Amino acid sequence: MDIKVGENKFKKLLFDYLNSVNELKYAEEHRNYTDVANEVREYFYTYHYEEDMDPDFEFSFAYYNSPEAYEDVVGVTSPYESSQYPLIEMDTYFYKKIISLFGDTYAPKLIVEWLNDRYGLDAISIHEN
Repeated sequence: MDIKVGENKFKKLLFDYLNSVNELKYAEEHRNYTDVANEVREYFYTYHYEEDMDPDFEFSFAYYNSPEAYEDVVGVTSPYESSQYPLIEMDTYFYKKIISLFGDTYAPKLIVEWLNDRYGLDAISIHEN
């Protein structure tokens, strides 16, 4: 069965889905790299299981402004070309789930657009981590 969906409808469906994923919608920024704080931002979702327990944090995605910032924080040579920066590395589970539902043709660009708008970023590409 072939079903055609217009670009605006596809974007709305994907954005609605992203808005339903709490780990992405409610991720909180944690800056823990004082040397490159403006160039690297990590976002985590906070789980509150019980009131008397400390919360758990789950990695959602990270923003890297440059290959140098990536290398400083991660400690290895960046696997990405400099033309892909600034970029976002998203947790593999979330990334693969979105791509499995929406495909890898248009979804990556729209995920970047959604994350940029939601968190005030300026990424141009996205990769799984």
